[in-house]
Amino acid sequence: MNRSKMDRSTYLWIVFGSIVIMLGKGLFFLHSNQHQYFLLGLRLSDPGFLPKDWFTWHTTHYHQAFGYLLWLLNLVGPLKVTTLAAQFGLTLLLCFGLVVLSRTIAGAGWRLVFMASVLWIAIASIFDMDLGFLNFFSGYLQPSEVAAAFLVAGVALFATDRMLAAGILTGLSGLFHGSFLLSLSPVVAVLALVRAKDLGLRKTVSFLLPVALLWGINVTFVLWARAGMSSVDDRFLNILFHFRSPHHYDVSYWPLAQIAGYFLFAVLGGIALLMIYLKNRQPGLKVLLAAGVTSIIVTTLGMLAVMIHLNKTITLAVPWRIGPLAFLLGLMALIHVFDKLGNYTNRSSVVKTMGKVFARTGILAAGGFWAWRAPKGLESLLRFGWLAFVPACNALKTWMGKKGITFKPVLSVELVLAVSLASGAAYNGLKNRSNIFKANQPKAIELVEPVKNMLPKDAVLVVPPTADFVVLRILARRALVVDFKCFPVVPSQIKEWYKRLSDVCGISGAAPPWRFLLGYLNMDTNRAVMLRRLYGATHVIVFSQGHRGDLSGMEEVVKTRHFRIYKIP
Repeated sequence: MNRSKMDRSTYLWIVFGSIVIMLGKGLFFLHSNQHQYFLLGLRLSDPGFLPKDWFTWHTTHYHQAFGYLLWLLNLVGPLKVTTLAAQFGLTLLLCFGLVVLSRTIAGAGWRLVFMASVLWIAIASIFDMDLGFLNFFSGYLQPSEVAAAFLVAGVALFATDRMLAAGILTGLSGLFHGSFLLSLSPVVAVLALVRAKDLGLRKTVSFLLPVALLWGINVTFVLWARAGMSSVDDRFLNILFHFRSPHHYDVSYWPLAQIAGYFLFAVLGGIALLMIYLKNRQPGLKVLLAAGVTSIIVTTLGMLAVMIHLNKTITLAVPWRIGPLAFLLGLMALIHVFDKLGNYTNRSSVVKTMGKVFARTGILAAGGFWAWRAPKGLESLLRFGWLAFVPACNALKTWMGKKGITFKPVLSVELVLAVSLASGAAYNGLKNRSNIFKANQPKAIELVEPVKNMLPKDAVLVVPPTADFVVLRILARRALVVDFKCFPVVPSQIKEWYKRLSDVCGISGAAPPWRFLLGYLNMDTNRAVMLRRLYGATHVIVFSQGHRGDLSGMEEVVKTRHFRIYKIP
Protein backbone atom coordinates (compact mmCIF):
# COMPACT_ATOMS: atom_id res chain seq x y z
CA MET A 1 0.00 0.00 0.00
CA ASN A 2 1.50 3.31 -1.08
CA ARG A 3 0.47 5.94 1.46
CA SER A 4 3.69 7.92 1.50
CA LYS A 5 3.23 11.63 2.01
CA MET A 6 3.38 13.92 -0.98
CA ASP A 7 6.24 16.39 -1.08
CA ARG A 8 6.16 19.88 -2.54
CA SER A 9 7.23 18.74 -5.98
CA THR A 10 4.30 16.32 -6.15
CA TYR A 11 1.85 19.14 -5.53
CA LEU A 12 3.56 21.13 -8.26
CA TRP A 13 2.98 18.19 -10.64
CA ILE A 14 -0.72 18.26 -9.67
CA VAL A 15 -0.99 21.98 -10.37
CA PHE A 16 0.92 21.65 -13.61
CA GLY A 17 -1.23 18.73 -14.78
CA SER A 18 -4.38 20.69 -13.96
CA ILE A 19 -3.20 23.66 -16.03
CA VAL A 20 -2.43 21.38 -18.98
CA ILE A 21 -5.88 19.76 -18.79
CA MET A 22 -7.68 23.09 -18.44
CA LEU A 23 -5.89 24.63 -21.41
CA GLY A 24 -6.04 21.46 -23.49
CA LYS A 25 -9.76 21.00 -22.95
CA GLY A 26 -10.48 24.69 -23.48
CA LEU A 27 -11.98 27.47 -21.39
CA PHE A 28 -15.78 27.60 -21.48
CA PHE A 29 -18.63 29.63 -20.14
CA LEU A 30 -22.26 28.93 -21.08
CA HIS A 31 -21.32 26.07 -23.35
CA SER A 32 -23.52 23.16 -24.48
CA ASN A 33 -25.23 21.49 -21.48
CA GLN A 34 -24.56 24.48 -19.23
CA HIS A 35 -27.44 26.28 -20.92
CA GLN A 36 -29.77 23.67 -19.43
CA TYR A 37 -28.09 22.80 -16.13
CA PHE A 38 -27.49 26.42 -15.08
CA LEU A 39 -31.20 27.26 -15.16
CA LEU A 40 -32.06 25.81 -11.74
CA GLY A 41 -29.21 27.67 -10.07
CA LEU A 42 -30.19 30.95 -11.73
CA ARG A 43 -33.80 30.40 -10.70
CA LEU A 44 -32.69 29.82 -7.09
CA SER A 45 -30.59 32.98 -7.21
CA ASP A 46 -33.32 35.15 -8.72
CA PRO A 47 -37.05 34.35 -8.29
CA GLY A 48 -37.73 36.84 -11.10
CA PHE A 49 -35.51 35.02 -13.61
CA LEU A 50 -37.43 34.38 -16.88
CA PRO A 51 -40.87 34.12 -15.21
CA LYS A 52 -42.59 33.28 -18.52
CA ASP A 53 -40.20 30.51 -19.54
CA TRP A 54 -41.95 27.13 -19.44
CA PHE A 55 -38.85 24.94 -19.16
CA THR A 56 -37.26 27.00 -16.37
CA TRP A 57 -40.31 27.11 -14.10
CA HIS A 58 -42.63 24.25 -15.04
CA THR A 59 -40.34 21.25 -15.47
CA THR A 60 -38.47 19.12 -12.95
CA HIS A 61 -34.75 19.92 -12.90
CA TYR A 62 -33.06 16.62 -12.14
CA HIS A 63 -29.56 17.73 -11.08
CA GLN A 64 -30.59 19.37 -7.82
CA ALA A 65 -27.17 19.32 -6.13
CA PHE A 66 -25.59 21.00 -9.14
CA GLY A 67 -28.30 23.65 -9.09
CA TYR A 68 -27.43 24.54 -5.49
CA LEU A 69 -23.72 24.53 -6.35
CA LEU A 70 -24.39 27.06 -9.09
CA TRP A 71 -26.53 29.12 -6.70
CA LEU A 72 -23.54 29.24 -4.33
CA LEU A 73 -21.12 30.18 -7.11
CA ASN A 74 -23.47 32.95 -8.24
CA LEU A 75 -23.63 34.19 -4.65
CA VAL A 76 -19.81 34.34 -4.37
CA GLY A 77 -19.19 36.34 -7.55
CA PRO A 78 -19.72 36.65 -11.31
CA LEU A 79 -20.45 33.23 -12.80
CA LYS A 80 -17.97 33.73 -15.63
CA VAL A 81 -15.22 33.82 -12.98
CA THR A 82 -16.55 31.47 -10.31
CA THR A 83 -17.49 28.65 -12.71
CA LEU A 84 -13.98 28.65 -14.21
CA ALA A 85 -12.51 28.68 -10.69
CA ALA A 86 -14.74 25.77 -9.70
CA GLN A 87 -13.71 23.89 -12.84
CA PHE A 88 -10.05 24.40 -11.99
CA GLY A 89 -10.71 23.18 -8.45
CA LEU A 90 -12.31 20.02 -9.85
CA THR A 91 -9.36 19.54 -12.19
CA LEU A 92 -6.98 19.82 -9.23
CA LEU A 93 -9.03 17.12 -7.49
CA LEU A 94 -8.94 14.98 -10.64
CA CYS A 95 -5.14 15.35 -10.93
CA PHE A 96 -4.75 14.55 -7.24
CA GLY A 97 -6.66 11.33 -7.90
CA LEU A 98 -4.50 10.61 -10.95
CA VAL A 99 -1.33 11.07 -8.88
CA VAL A 100 -2.57 8.70 -6.17
CA LEU A 101 -3.60 6.14 -8.79
CA SER A 102 -0.25 6.50 -10.57
CA ARG A 103 1.68 5.98 -7.34
CA THR A 104 -0.41 2.90 -6.54
CA ILE A 105 0.10 1.38 -10.00
CA ALA A 106 3.67 2.41 -10.83
CA GLY A 107 5.37 3.17 -7.51
CA ALA A 108 8.52 5.20 -8.09
CA GLY A 109 7.76 5.46 -11.81
CA TRP A 110 4.48 7.27 -11.22
CA ARG A 111 5.44 10.52 -12.98
CA LEU A 112 5.42 8.99 -16.45
CA VAL A 113 2.04 7.33 -15.85
CA PHE A 114 0.60 10.56 -14.45
CA MET A 115 1.84 12.80 -17.26
CA ALA A 116 0.85 10.33 -19.96
CA SER A 117 -2.67 10.18 -18.47
CA VAL A 118 -2.83 13.97 -18.38
CA LEU A 119 -1.81 14.06 -22.04
CA TRP A 120 -4.49 11.58 -23.05
CA ILE A 121 -7.16 13.53 -21.20
CA ALA A 122 -6.07 17.04 -22.14
CA ILE A 123 -4.65 16.84 -25.63
CA ALA A 124 -6.00 13.63 -27.14
CA SER A 125 -9.42 14.35 -25.55
CA ILE A 126 -10.32 10.66 -25.65
CA PHE A 127 -13.18 10.97 -23.22
CA ASP A 128 -15.11 13.35 -25.46
CA MET A 129 -16.19 10.33 -27.50
CA ASP A 130 -16.79 7.55 -24.99
CA LEU A 131 -19.74 5.17 -24.85
CA GLY A 132 -22.97 6.80 -25.93
CA PHE A 133 -21.17 10.11 -26.45
CA LEU A 134 -21.29 10.63 -22.68
CA ASN A 135 -18.62 12.94 -21.33
CA PHE A 136 -16.41 11.75 -18.47
CA PHE A 137 -13.95 14.65 -18.52
CA SER A 138 -15.65 17.24 -20.71
CA GLY A 139 -13.58 20.25 -19.65
CA TYR A 140 -16.45 22.50 -18.57
CA LEU A 141 -18.53 22.69 -15.40
CA GLN A 142 -21.53 20.35 -15.54
CA PRO A 143 -22.93 17.57 -13.31
CA SER A 144 -21.05 14.71 -15.00
CA GLU A 145 -17.77 16.63 -14.71
CA VAL A 146 -18.27 17.09 -10.96
CA ALA A 147 -19.26 13.45 -10.47
CA ALA A 148 -16.31 12.10 -12.50
CA ALA A 149 -13.71 14.12 -10.57
CA PHE A 150 -15.16 12.96 -7.24
CA LEU A 151 -15.29 9.38 -8.52
CA VAL A 152 -11.63 9.24 -9.62
CA ALA A 153 -10.41 10.81 -6.37
CA GLY A 154 -12.72 8.58 -4.30
CA VAL A 155 -11.48 5.35 -5.90
CA ALA A 156 -7.86 6.52 -5.53
CA LEU A 157 -8.29 7.25 -1.82
CA PHE A 158 -10.06 3.93 -1.24
CA ALA A 159 -7.05 2.17 -2.79
CA THR A 160 -4.82 3.85 -0.19
CA ASP A 161 -7.08 3.10 2.80
CA ARG A 162 -8.31 6.66 3.33
CA MET A 163 -11.78 5.35 3.99
CA LEU A 164 -13.66 8.36 5.35
CA ALA A 165 -12.40 10.70 2.63
CA ALA A 166 -13.07 8.02 0.00
CA GLY A 167 -16.61 7.60 1.27
CA ILE A 168 -17.31 11.34 1.19
CA LEU A 169 -15.98 11.77 -2.35
CA THR A 170 -17.74 8.67 -3.68
CA GLY A 171 -20.94 9.82 -2.01
CA LEU A 172 -20.61 13.26 -3.61
CA SER A 173 -20.18 11.60 -7.02
CA GLY A 174 -23.58 9.92 -6.67
CA LEU A 175 -25.13 13.03 -5.14
CA PHE A 176 -24.26 15.16 -8.17
CA HIS A 177 -25.37 12.64 -10.80
CA GLY A 178 -28.03 9.95 -10.50
CA SER A 179 -26.59 7.83 -13.31
CA PHE A 180 -23.26 7.69 -11.50
CA LEU A 181 -25.12 6.64 -8.37
CA LEU A 182 -26.79 3.73 -10.15
CA SER A 183 -23.71 2.47 -11.98
CA LEU A 184 -21.44 3.08 -8.98
CA SER A 185 -23.56 0.97 -6.62
CA PRO A 186 -22.14 -2.40 -7.77
CA VAL A 187 -18.60 -0.95 -7.71
CA VAL A 188 -19.01 0.29 -4.14
CA ALA A 189 -20.45 -3.06 -3.06
CA VAL A 190 -17.58 -5.00 -4.65
CA LEU A 191 -14.91 -2.71 -3.20
CA ALA A 192 -16.40 -3.01 0.29
CA LEU A 193 -16.47 -6.82 -0.02
CA VAL A 194 -12.92 -6.99 -1.38
CA ARG A 195 -11.46 -5.02 1.52
CA ALA A 196 -13.92 -5.67 4.37
CA LYS A 197 -11.90 -8.51 5.90
CA ASP A 198 -8.65 -6.50 5.93
CA LEU A 199 -10.19 -3.19 6.97
CA GLY A 200 -12.47 -4.36 9.75
CA LEU A 201 -15.94 -3.14 10.64
CA ARG A 202 -15.04 0.38 11.76
CA LYS A 203 -13.18 1.40 8.59
CA THR A 204 -15.74 -0.29 6.34
CA VAL A 205 -18.56 1.65 8.04
CA SER A 206 -16.55 4.90 7.83
CA PHE A 207 -16.55 4.41 4.05
CA LEU A 208 -20.13 3.21 3.56
CA LEU A 209 -21.86 5.65 5.94
CA PRO A 210 -21.10 8.91 4.07
CA VAL A 211 -21.86 7.13 0.79
CA ALA A 212 -25.29 6.07 2.10
CA LEU A 213 -26.09 9.51 3.55
CA LEU A 214 -25.11 11.49 0.47
CA TRP A 215 -26.66 9.06 -1.97
CA GLY A 216 -29.80 9.02 0.15
CA ILE A 217 -30.32 12.72 -0.58
CA ASN A 218 -30.34 12.09 -4.33
CA VAL A 219 -32.46 8.93 -4.00
CA THR A 220 -35.01 10.88 -1.96
CA PHE A 221 -35.27 13.51 -4.69
CA VAL A 222 -35.62 10.84 -7.40
CA LEU A 223 -38.39 9.10 -5.46
CA TRP A 224 -40.14 12.42 -4.89
CA ALA A 225 -39.92 13.32 -8.57
CA ARG A 226 -41.02 9.84 -9.62
CA ALA A 227 -44.10 10.05 -7.39
CA GLY A 228 -45.49 12.69 -9.72
CA MET A 229 -44.64 10.80 -12.87
CA SER A 230 -47.14 9.22 -15.17
CA SER A 231 -46.42 5.70 -16.37
CA VAL A 232 -43.41 5.13 -18.61
CA ASP A 233 -45.39 4.26 -21.73
CA ASP A 234 -44.26 3.49 -25.28
CA ARG A 235 -45.00 7.01 -26.56
CA PHE A 236 -42.69 8.49 -23.96
CA LEU A 237 -39.96 5.97 -24.80
CA ASN A 238 -40.27 6.64 -28.53
CA ILE A 239 -39.82 10.38 -27.96
CA LEU A 240 -36.78 9.80 -25.76
CA PHE A 241 -35.07 6.90 -27.54
CA HIS A 242 -35.80 7.61 -31.20
CA PHE A 243 -36.54 11.34 -31.49
CA ARG A 244 -34.64 13.43 -28.92
CA SER A 245 -31.70 11.31 -27.72
CA PRO A 246 -31.02 8.31 -29.98
CA HIS A 247 -27.28 9.08 -29.67
CA HIS A 248 -27.57 8.18 -25.96
CA TYR A 249 -30.04 5.31 -26.00
CA ASP A 250 -29.79 3.63 -29.40
CA VAL A 251 -26.60 1.58 -29.71
CA SER A 252 -26.95 1.54 -33.50
CA TYR A 253 -25.96 5.23 -33.42
CA TRP A 254 -22.61 4.37 -31.80
CA PRO A 255 -19.73 3.58 -34.17
CA LEU A 256 -18.90 -0.12 -33.99
CA ALA A 257 -15.19 0.68 -33.98
CA GLN A 258 -15.72 2.87 -30.92
CA ILE A 259 -17.43 0.08 -28.98
CA ALA A 260 -14.87 -2.53 -30.07
CA GLY A 261 -12.00 -0.15 -29.28
CA TYR A 262 -13.36 0.55 -25.82
CA PHE A 263 -13.72 -3.09 -24.85
CA LEU A 264 -10.40 -4.09 -26.42
CA PHE A 265 -8.57 -1.34 -24.57
CA ALA A 266 -10.42 -1.90 -21.29
CA VAL A 267 -9.77 -5.66 -21.38
CA LEU A 268 -6.10 -5.26 -22.33
CA GLY A 269 -5.77 -2.67 -19.58
CA GLY A 270 -7.39 -5.06 -17.13
CA ILE A 271 -4.87 -7.75 -18.09
CA ALA A 272 -2.03 -5.26 -17.58
CA LEU A 273 -3.43 -4.33 -14.17
CA LEU A 274 -3.68 -8.02 -13.28
CA MET A 275 -0.02 -8.50 -14.28
CA ILE A 276 1.04 -5.64 -12.01
CA TYR A 277 -1.04 -7.01 -9.13
CA LEU A 278 0.32 -10.55 -9.47
CA LYS A 279 3.85 -9.15 -9.30
CA ASN A 280 3.29 -6.91 -6.28
CA ARG A 281 0.23 -8.33 -4.45
CA GLN A 282 -0.60 -4.94 -2.96
CA PRO A 283 -4.13 -4.41 -1.55
CA GLY A 284 -4.42 -1.12 -3.42
CA LEU A 285 -3.83 -2.85 -6.75
CA LYS A 286 -6.47 -5.41 -5.85
CA VAL A 287 -8.91 -2.55 -5.24
CA LEU A 288 -8.18 -0.97 -8.63
CA LEU A 289 -8.45 -4.33 -10.39
CA ALA A 290 -11.83 -4.95 -8.73
CA ALA A 291 -13.05 -1.44 -9.64
CA GLY A 292 -11.98 -1.82 -13.28
CA VAL A 293 -13.44 -5.29 -13.76
CA THR A 294 -16.73 -4.33 -12.08
CA SER A 295 -17.13 -1.21 -14.21
CA ILE A 296 -16.56 -3.29 -17.37
CA ILE A 297 -19.23 -5.77 -16.23
CA VAL A 298 -21.69 -2.97 -15.38
CA THR A 299 -21.03 -1.33 -18.76
CA THR A 300 -21.52 -4.61 -20.63
CA LEU A 301 -24.76 -5.46 -18.83
CA GLY A 302 -26.01 -1.90 -19.31
CA MET A 303 -25.38 -2.02 -23.03
CA LEU A 304 -27.12 -5.40 -23.28
CA ALA A 305 -30.10 -3.97 -21.38
CA VAL A 306 -30.31 -1.20 -23.96
CA MET A 307 -29.95 -3.55 -26.92
CA ILE A 308 -32.77 -5.86 -25.82
CA HIS A 309 -34.76 -3.27 -23.82
CA LEU A 310 -34.52 -5.58 -20.84
CA ASN A 311 -35.73 -2.99 -18.35
CA LYS A 312 -37.06 0.47 -19.20
CA THR A 313 -36.03 2.07 -15.93
CA ILE A 314 -32.48 0.70 -16.14
CA THR A 315 -32.18 1.89 -19.72
CA LEU A 316 -33.33 5.40 -18.80
CA ALA A 317 -30.68 5.61 -16.08
CA VAL A 318 -27.78 5.20 -18.55
CA PRO A 319 -26.12 2.32 -16.66
CA TRP A 320 -22.86 2.47 -18.61
CA ARG A 321 -22.04 5.94 -17.29
CA ILE A 322 -18.86 4.84 -15.43
CA GLY A 323 -17.54 2.72 -18.30
CA PRO A 324 -14.60 5.11 -18.84
CA LEU A 325 -13.35 4.32 -15.31
CA ALA A 326 -12.11 0.93 -16.54
CA PHE A 327 -10.63 2.68 -19.59
CA LEU A 328 -8.69 5.12 -17.39
CA LEU A 329 -7.36 2.46 -15.00
CA GLY A 330 -6.45 0.22 -17.93
CA LEU A 331 -4.69 3.09 -19.69
CA MET A 332 -2.52 3.80 -16.65
CA ALA A 333 -1.66 0.12 -16.22
CA LEU A 334 -0.78 -0.27 -19.91
CA ILE A 335 1.49 2.77 -19.83
CA HIS A 336 3.37 1.30 -16.86
CA VAL A 337 3.65 -2.16 -18.42
CA PHE A 338 4.84 -0.74 -21.76
CA ASP A 339 7.33 1.40 -19.87
CA LYS A 340 8.90 -1.76 -18.42
CA LEU A 341 9.09 -3.66 -21.71
CA GLY A 342 12.61 -2.38 -22.36
CA ASN A 343 13.82 -4.08 -19.20
CA TYR A 344 13.23 -7.55 -20.66
CA THR A 345 16.23 -7.33 -22.98
CA ASN A 346 19.84 -8.14 -22.02
CA ARG A 347 21.21 -5.78 -24.62
CA SER A 348 23.20 -2.65 -23.93
CA SER A 349 21.74 0.34 -22.11
CA VAL A 350 21.34 2.16 -25.43
CA VAL A 351 19.08 -0.63 -26.74
CA LYS A 352 17.11 -0.63 -23.49
CA THR A 353 16.66 3.11 -23.74
CA MET A 354 15.47 2.86 -27.33
CA GLY A 355 13.05 0.15 -26.24
CA LYS A 356 11.60 2.48 -23.63
CA VAL A 357 11.25 5.28 -26.19
CA PHE A 358 9.47 2.94 -28.61
CA ALA A 359 7.17 1.46 -25.96
CA ARG A 360 6.24 4.72 -24.30
CA THR A 361 5.79 6.58 -27.57
CA GLY A 362 3.82 3.70 -29.09
CA ILE A 363 1.11 3.58 -26.46
CA LEU A 364 0.69 7.35 -26.44
CA ALA A 365 0.76 7.80 -30.21
CA ALA A 366 -1.79 4.98 -30.62
CA GLY A 367 -4.13 6.86 -28.31
CA GLY A 368 -3.56 10.08 -30.22
CA PHE A 369 -4.39 8.40 -33.53
CA TRP A 370 -7.58 6.90 -32.11
CA ALA A 371 -8.67 10.22 -30.62
CA TRP A 372 -7.91 12.44 -33.56
CA ARG A 373 -8.65 9.91 -36.34
CA ALA A 374 -6.70 11.38 -39.27
CA PRO A 375 -5.29 14.84 -38.42
CA LYS A 376 -3.38 16.60 -41.18
CA GLY A 377 -0.57 19.07 -41.63
CA LEU A 378 1.02 21.12 -38.86
CA GLU A 379 -1.66 20.24 -36.29
CA SER A 380 -0.89 16.54 -36.80
CA LEU A 381 2.79 17.17 -36.07
CA LEU A 382 1.93 19.22 -32.98
CA ARG A 383 -0.52 16.67 -31.61
CA PHE A 384 1.73 13.67 -32.10
CA GLY A 385 4.75 15.70 -31.12
CA TRP A 386 3.41 16.34 -27.62
CA LEU A 387 2.37 12.70 -27.28
CA ALA A 388 5.90 11.52 -28.09
CA PHE A 389 7.68 14.21 -26.07
CA VAL A 390 6.96 12.80 -22.60
CA PRO A 391 8.45 9.32 -23.09
CA ALA A 392 11.31 10.67 -25.19
CA CYS A 393 12.34 13.16 -22.48
CA ASN A 394 12.08 10.60 -19.70
CA ALA A 395 14.08 8.03 -21.67
CA LEU A 396 16.69 10.66 -22.54
CA LYS A 397 17.02 11.66 -18.91
CA THR A 398 17.41 8.01 -17.84
CA TRP A 399 20.11 7.38 -20.44
CA MET A 400 22.01 10.58 -19.62
CA GLY A 401 21.86 9.76 -15.92
CA LYS A 402 23.52 6.42 -16.58
CA LYS A 403 26.23 8.21 -18.55
CA GLY A 404 26.80 10.68 -15.72
CA ILE A 405 25.46 13.64 -17.69
CA THR A 406 23.17 15.97 -15.74
CA PHE A 407 21.34 19.24 -16.44
CA LYS A 408 21.31 22.24 -14.20
CA PRO A 409 17.84 22.65 -12.63
CA VAL A 410 16.97 25.65 -14.77
CA LEU A 411 17.64 23.59 -17.93
CA SER A 412 16.09 20.35 -16.66
CA VAL A 413 14.09 18.05 -18.88
CA GLU A 414 11.06 18.65 -16.65
CA LEU A 415 11.22 22.40 -17.28
CA VAL A 416 11.49 21.94 -21.05
CA LEU A 417 8.65 19.42 -20.87
CA ALA A 418 6.44 21.77 -18.84
CA VAL A 419 6.88 24.68 -21.25
CA SER A 420 6.31 22.45 -24.29
CA LEU A 421 3.18 20.82 -22.90
CA ALA A 422 1.68 24.10 -21.78
CA SER A 423 2.30 25.56 -25.23
CA GLY A 424 0.78 22.57 -27.00
CA ALA A 425 -2.26 22.51 -24.74
CA ALA A 426 -2.82 26.25 -25.17
CA TYR A 427 -2.58 25.95 -28.94
CA ASN A 428 -5.11 23.13 -29.11
CA GLY A 429 -7.52 24.21 -26.39
CA LEU A 430 -7.61 27.97 -26.75
CA LYS A 431 -7.54 28.05 -30.55
CA ASN A 432 -9.73 25.09 -31.44
CA ARG A 433 -12.08 24.47 -28.51
CA SER A 434 -12.64 27.45 -26.19
CA ASN A 435 -15.68 29.70 -26.37
CA ILE A 436 -14.53 32.11 -23.68
CA PHE A 437 -12.92 34.37 -26.31
CA LYS A 438 -15.95 34.35 -28.64
CA ALA A 439 -14.72 31.40 -30.69
CA ASN A 440 -16.58 28.12 -31.14
CA GLN A 441 -19.99 29.80 -30.86
CA PRO A 442 -23.24 28.81 -32.61
CA LYS A 443 -24.67 31.06 -35.33
CA ALA A 444 -27.53 32.07 -33.05
CA ILE A 445 -25.05 34.00 -30.89
CA GLU A 446 -25.48 36.90 -33.34
CA LEU A 447 -29.05 37.30 -32.05
CA VAL A 448 -28.12 37.84 -28.39
CA GLU A 449 -27.39 41.58 -28.48
CA PRO A 450 -30.29 42.52 -30.83
CA VAL A 451 -32.73 40.50 -28.71
CA LYS A 452 -31.47 42.10 -25.48
CA ASN A 453 -31.58 45.61 -26.87
CA MET A 454 -34.61 45.60 -29.18
CA LEU A 455 -37.20 43.20 -27.70
CA PRO A 456 -39.28 43.71 -24.54
CA LYS A 457 -37.99 41.98 -21.40
CA ASP A 458 -41.20 39.96 -21.14
CA ALA A 459 -41.00 38.72 -24.75
CA VAL A 460 -41.65 35.00 -25.36
CA LEU A 461 -39.81 33.76 -28.44
CA VAL A 462 -40.65 31.04 -30.96
CA VAL A 463 -37.37 29.53 -32.22
CA PRO A 464 -36.42 26.89 -34.84
CA PRO A 465 -36.09 23.25 -33.60
CA THR A 466 -32.29 23.13 -33.31
CA ALA A 467 -30.01 23.27 -30.27
CA ASP A 468 -28.42 26.63 -31.15
CA PHE A 469 -31.17 28.92 -29.89
CA VAL A 470 -30.83 27.86 -26.25
CA VAL A 471 -28.26 30.69 -25.95
CA LEU A 472 -31.10 33.22 -25.88
CA ARG A 473 -32.35 32.20 -22.41
CA ILE A 474 -29.34 33.05 -20.26
CA LEU A 475 -27.34 35.36 -22.52
CA ALA A 476 -30.29 37.44 -23.79
CA ARG A 477 -32.59 36.79 -20.78
CA ARG A 478 -35.65 36.06 -22.90
CA ALA A 479 -38.19 33.26 -22.48
CA LEU A 480 -38.75 30.59 -25.15
CA VAL A 481 -41.89 28.66 -25.97
CA VAL A 482 -39.75 25.54 -26.37
CA ASP A 483 -36.31 24.61 -27.71
CA PHE A 484 -34.71 21.39 -28.89
CA LYS A 485 -31.79 21.37 -26.42
CA CYS A 486 -33.48 21.72 -23.02
CA PHE A 487 -35.24 18.45 -22.43
CA PRO A 488 -37.23 17.48 -19.29
CA VAL A 489 -37.04 14.11 -17.54
CA VAL A 490 -40.57 13.47 -16.24
CA PRO A 491 -42.69 11.56 -18.82
CA SER A 492 -45.68 13.92 -18.67
CA GLN A 493 -43.35 16.90 -19.15
CA ILE A 494 -41.61 15.19 -22.06
CA LYS A 495 -44.98 14.76 -23.72
CA GLU A 496 -45.70 18.46 -23.14
CA TRP A 497 -42.29 19.31 -24.62
CA TYR A 498 -43.10 17.24 -27.71
CA LYS A 499 -46.55 18.83 -28.04
CA ARG A 500 -45.08 22.32 -27.91
CA LEU A 501 -42.45 21.38 -30.49
CA SER A 502 -45.14 19.84 -32.72
CA ASP A 503 -47.32 22.96 -32.51
CA VAL A 504 -44.34 25.21 -33.27
CA CYS A 505 -43.39 23.13 -36.33
CA GLY A 506 -46.90 22.31 -37.56
CA ILE A 507 -46.44 18.53 -37.11
CA SER A 508 -49.13 16.09 -36.05
CA GLY A 509 -48.18 12.64 -34.76
CA ALA A 510 -44.75 11.02 -34.86
CA ALA A 511 -42.10 12.30 -37.27
CA PRO A 512 -38.28 12.38 -37.48
CA PRO A 513 -36.41 15.55 -36.42
CA TRP A 514 -35.73 16.65 -40.02
CA ARG A 515 -39.48 16.81 -40.65
CA PHE A 516 -39.82 19.23 -37.73
CA LEU A 517 -37.21 21.52 -39.25
CA LEU A 518 -38.95 21.42 -42.62
CA GLY A 519 -42.23 22.14 -40.88
CA TYR A 520 -40.72 25.17 -39.20
CA LEU A 521 -39.63 26.54 -42.58
CA ASN A 522 -43.36 26.76 -43.42
CA MET A 523 -44.12 28.91 -40.35
CA ASP A 524 -46.74 31.48 -41.34
CA THR A 525 -48.74 34.24 -39.70
CA ASN A 526 -51.71 31.99 -38.84
CA ARG A 527 -49.50 29.51 -36.98
CA ALA A 528 -47.71 32.32 -35.18
CA VAL A 529 -51.03 33.79 -34.00
CA MET A 530 -52.07 30.32 -32.78
CA LEU A 531 -48.82 30.06 -30.76
CA ARG A 532 -49.54 33.44 -29.20
CA ARG A 533 -52.97 32.18 -28.13
CA LEU A 534 -51.69 28.81 -26.82
CA TYR A 535 -48.37 29.75 -25.23
CA GLY A 536 -48.20 33.54 -25.01
CA ALA A 537 -45.61 33.84 -27.81
CA THR A 538 -44.78 37.40 -28.80
CA HIS A 539 -42.06 37.03 -31.46
CA VAL A 540 -40.95 34.42 -33.99
CA ILE A 541 -37.41 33.85 -35.28
CA VAL A 542 -36.90 32.53 -38.82
CA PHE A 543 -33.90 31.89 -41.06
CA SER A 544 -33.00 34.68 -43.47
CA GLN A 545 -32.47 32.11 -46.22
CA GLY A 546 -34.76 29.20 -47.04
CA HIS A 547 -37.92 30.21 -45.18
CA ARG A 548 -41.04 29.40 -47.21
CA GLY A 549 -44.00 30.42 -45.03
CA ASP A 550 -46.10 33.54 -45.61
CA LEU A 551 -45.19 36.01 -42.86
CA SER A 552 -47.23 38.93 -44.21
CA GLY A 553 -49.06 40.87 -41.54
CA MET A 554 -46.17 40.55 -39.06
CA GLU A 555 -43.69 43.38 -38.43
CA GLU A 556 -40.00 42.61 -38.92
CA VAL A 557 -38.21 44.02 -35.86
CA VAL A 558 -34.70 42.48 -36.09
CA LYS A 559 -32.58 41.46 -39.06
CA THR A 560 -29.13 39.87 -38.80
CA ARG A 561 -26.88 37.97 -41.20
CA HIS A 562 -28.61 34.61 -40.70
CA PHE A 563 -31.94 35.38 -38.99
CA ARG A 564 -34.98 37.62 -38.89
CA ILE A 565 -37.34 38.29 -35.99
CA TYR A 566 -41.02 39.15 -36.48
CA LYS A 567 -43.51 40.51 -33.96
CA ILE A 568 -46.69 38.43 -33.73
CA PRO A 569 -49.82 40.60 -34.08
